[in-house]
Amino acid sequence: MVNIPEGVVHWHGASATCKMVHIAITNFKEEDNVTWLNPVTDEEYKKVKEH
Repeated sequence: MVNIPEGVVHWHGASATCKMVHIAITNFKEEDNVTWLNPVTDEEYKKVKEH
């Protein structure tokens, strides 16, 4: 489990060799609750090393 404070830009996801399950629980701040950034490209995804 990871707790990401409000306003922290972060990336999370699986790699080409490691699966991940993402369950998000968010709070609203006025009208906003989540700002989704651009998805990674296939090239970026393949470069991720398994930890």
